[in-house]
Amino acid sequence: PVGKRTARFQTCVCFYDPTSETTICEEGDIKGHLSETPLDIETNGYPFRVLFIVDKYNKFYDHMTEAEHHEMNHRLHALRRVISQMEKYLLE
Repeated sequence: PVGKRTARFQTCVCFYDPTSETTICEEGDIKGHLSETPLDIETNGYPFRVLFIVDKYNKFYDHMTEAEHHEMNHRLHALRRVISQMEKYLLE
């Protein structure tokens, strides 16, 4: 059913320092839902994109603008949080 078609892109980025055995991990995600019918486009290796609609824009993932992609980039958001934590850790 439509109300139960929720989905998300999720990532986890980690930093590990073997000397101190310190691990820093951060997650990022993009909330969305699955279309009942797929887009009829080439996906360049990511077949799930033809079904994934980003909730914030109510657009298929591959129909978002470059600016929208940048704003929603779950990997970039997680990486920035890891870098922030690493800076704190390295300055201790």
